[in-house]
Amino acid sequence: MPGTLRSYYSLDEISNKDGKPEIRDSMHFTTEFLNKMTPSGMPPHELRLKKGGNRHAPSESRGQTVLILRIKLNYEKNLPFTMSRLQFPLRLSFAMTINNVALFWTTTREGIHIQAQSGVVNNVVFKEVLL
Repeated sequence: MPGTLRSYYSLDEISNKDGKPEIRDSMHFTTEFLNKMTPSGMPPHELRLKKGGNRHAPSESRGQTVLILRIKLNYEKNLPFTMSRLQFPLRLSFAMTINNVALFWTTTREGIHIQAQSGVVNNVVFKEVLL
């Protein structure tokens, strides 16, 4: 995918239940430690994006500029503190059709039958995603 890669970094901190910074616990858990964490459902500390990299935008917003704001997310499950991360609410994701999944289960060529209207089936892999 052509374009310049840009990195966006989160602002991580330890907060109390009200979302206010917790100075006392900040002495025990460094910012570098928090940056390395990526709890379930949280965006990564370093978000690497390229312009035009979204391949699955909703049809009504294609070709339009969309504003995505950084939001503050809190995570406290199985942690002795509440972690707050200010970051764009985006994550890398992968998608695959059920037809491709079915191909993995076949053991012989006779078990595979692919039919396309054009008679041609393309397997597209974006190598830039496989960093």
